[in-house]
Amino acid sequence: MANQNPNEGALNVADGLRRHWPEYLMEAGEACVYLFSACTVATLLWHPQSPIRRYLPSLGMSPVASHSAAAAAFCTETLQRSHPLVQ
Repeated sequence: MANQNPNEGALNVADGLRRHWPEYLMEAGEACVYLFSACTVATLLWHPQSPIRRYLPSLGMSPVASHSAAAAAFCTETLQRSHPLVQ
């Protein structure tokens, strides 16, 4: 029996990072853009001196709306990744 390395043929973390770093960088960038936009919208809606706040009669439903939009975006992206025919 020949000496076989149990990790032979398998990718290790360094190989995965070396091969897929552009994808990881894009994911990090997308997360930063999403968090920045979410913070901006939340500040515009909830800050007491916001110019948008005076035009909205009630902000009671905005947390529900923002969570629904986030859930829809997540589900859409997940569905597109898992089912390439869905676009």
